[in-house]
Amino acid sequence: MQRWWTTITGWRWKEEKGDYFRKSLILVLLITSVPSIFIAISNYVIGIGQIEKELFRTHQIKFEQFSDTMNKQFDQIALVMSRWSTNSLYGDHLDDLVFIDNIDRMQEIMQSLLVVGGSNVLIDEAQLFLTRQRAVLASDGIRYLNTEQLKPYMSVLNHREGLFFAYGLPITSVSQKGTAPVSVIFKLPWHSELPFGAFVLNLNKTEMEQMIRHIHTDEKGTAAFLMRKTGEWVVPPRPEEAALSLQLKEVVLNRQGSMEAFPYKWNGESYMVSYGEVTKAEWLYVTATPMAELTKPVFDTSRLILASSAIGVLAALILAWFASRRLYRPIGRLVQLFQTDRLLQEDSVKHEIEFIEQQWKSLTRESQTLQERLKLSIPSLREGFLLQLVQGHLYALDEVSLSERMSKLGWEVKDKFFSMLLIQLSGLNEQLTRFKEDDQQLISFAAANIAEEQASVRIPDAHVINFQDLSIGLLCMLPQERSREESRRELYGLAQELIPTLGKMLGLQVTVMICRLTDQAGDIPELLEQARQAARYRDLQVSEQIIDMEDFAPSPQPVAHYPFTQEKELIHVLRLGLAEEAYTKFNEFMREVQLHADREIMVQQALFQLVGSMRHMLIELGFTRHALFTEGHLVEELIAIHEPAVMERWFRQRMMMPYLDEYRHTQNLQSRHLIERAMELLQAHYMEDLSLEECAERLSTSPYTLSRSFKQVAGLNYVDYIMNVRIDKAKELLMSTQLKISEIAEQVGYQHSYFNKIFKGAVGSTPTQYREQFRNRK
Repeated sequence: MQRWWTTITGWRWKEEKGDYFRKSLILVLLITSVPSIFIAISNYVIGIGQIEKELFRTHQIKFEQFSDTMNKQFDQIALVMSRWSTNSLYGDHLDDLVFIDNIDRMQEIMQSLLVVGGSNVLIDEAQLFLTRQRAVLASDGIRYLNTEQLKPYMSVLNHREGLFFAYGLPITSVSQKGTAPVSVIFKLPWHSELPFGAFVLNLNKTEMEQMIRHIHTDEKGTAAFLMRKTGEWVVPPRPEEAALSLQLKEVVLNRQGSMEAFPYKWNGESYMVSYGEVTKAEWLYVTATPMAELTKPVFDTSRLILASSAIGVLAALILAWFASRRLYRPIGRLVQLFQTDRLLQEDSVKHEIEFIEQQWKSLTRESQTLQERLKLSIPSLREGFLLQLVQGHLYALDEVSLSERMSKLGWEVKDKFFSMLLIQLSGLNEQLTRFKEDDQQLISFAAANIAEEQASVRIPDAHVINFQDLSIGLLCMLPQERSREESRRELYGLAQELIPTLGKMLGLQVTVMICRLTDQAGDIPELLEQARQAARYRDLQVSEQIIDMEDFAPSPQPVAHYPFTQEKELIHVLRLGLAEEAYTKFNEFMREVQLHADREIMVQQALFQLVGSMRHMLIELGFTRHALFTEGHLVEELIAIHEPAVMERWFRQRMMMPYLDEYRHTQNLQSRHLIERAMELLQAHYMEDLSLEECAERLSTSPYTLSRSFKQVAGLNYVDYIMNVRIDKAKELLMSTQLKISEIAEQVGYQHSYFNKIFKGAVGSTPTQYREQFRNRK
């Protein structure tokens, strides 16, 4: 016996258990032994009647739990619908929305209805009913209602409440027919007497039946059902329970006021009937259980307890051992988690609770250390808040909320003026700078540190915002006790100090935009955006400049010189897919633009016009897979660039390179060589009446191949190309010689009368008018 006890209680103690396990084993032994005997005696002393009473009470508790569960489900549905009803997706504009023209909006609504339908197990299907559309929109599509189907939907909207239950609405789904037993209606808007529509949530009958059966016994002779207070079924009883349920329905409806369980006899059988109310829906839940089924477990349990008591005492030791191990498991797990030291893991822990207490104190100290570190991270939090503020992400907050958040982060914002200094660095791509193009973040970081150090001397309440794109924001807070003029002079003086310092230390051009003063923190994003727009008017020829937004007024849109000749040459070589020549012509184009442009916006406008010309060329050639068509943000990319050199690189990488790469894959090299030879031939013999067939014969190809290749490579047909060559030659002769019009017509291969007509149709003016216009421009 001693050996058996030692084996059970001492197994592996030396390896992993301490005093806590031994004490818990003794306690569990007492707990498992004494109750077994006490329960057996109590069943006979207290009596069957007392146990029946307890069973009835348990039965009633289950019933109340069901009612509470149903109410909570309806509360959850109401909460979900109130949130979705405020979504801008479900505004009154839906009543006039043409869904066939707004497929994306329709799909977004269908997806949201699918989410609503899956938000609660009681919801079978979520629908959106629109009155003027006479339609029901669900997760599987839109279904238009006929007059018979529409009538019940319109009648329920006359209900005064915004959220209510409806019964017997038609099911419009193609896969289902009939009517929905119960529907939850949420009017849109919920408080309106004339709603434009409503959410219609059809409840799942099967799920409601399962909830009833889940808490109700399925013994033979039992009955359970849901009904309305007026007597109509919500969840009808099963066929085998129909007769008993009809009798119980009449009895329950006649028992007004009382909700207590009561006995009921039917067909010689005694039943315990319990019922109550699902208050949210005004339903009655009724169950009937035979008395014999309720009392049978008492007798069976008593006999089992008597038989098992003897076995329980004998098995108490083994059960106590297993129970102790189970109770000890959380403690052991904590000990293992705390045993971080390798040497400590090899030694047993003698007092587990003391060990856990020591480790807990250690963790508390670490927590305090982390809190102190958190205080040190406040500057990072402030920087993140400022970025959100200036970028407009906090637009939903009013001025009071913004002031409170800024105060919590340690700023004193009461009686303060706000202003921003936007510092724009440029000239990174010039040869004189010591930085590389990839050093933008490094330069921005250095500039931010310099600006913060210098601003702290003049304006203590100044805070730097690093935009990481060669631009720095300096948020300045100045006391309102000073006049606006004094504050502006202070800001202007700071800008004058920052410009030479940054220019000297970084070797870059510096432009500072001084925003207007405001006493509203919420105006800061708008002021910053105005400053960014003003930066586009900076003078590219000046390395240091200050733009004061109080005095800034954009000059009339400058008329930029546009190099049409260079553009024409560039488009021409791009049509031919000649990469090297295209990049050379683009360099000539940019040199001509920058020679006459003294503002960033002028360079940008020239590139916008070139993008438009290239877009027209791409459409003619059928290159619709270019990023200009497949991506919708290329123009925004160009707008965001402030450096002419970066704009130039952007055009090469985003416009020319993708086109030329695609061209190499899609154009036939033989066709391009053929057209090059044809163009050389036509350039030399344009004055001759050289037909398509004769040209093809000279080039040893067929007229069909030559015509197709012309259209594919040059973007125009054979005849139009000859006409363009002749017109270009005629223009050259008109501008550079004193030949008569008839002589020029003969030299380019046209008769005099026909030449005037062709020239005016192509150029828009007669040859004589064109020559006079050229002379006037000179």
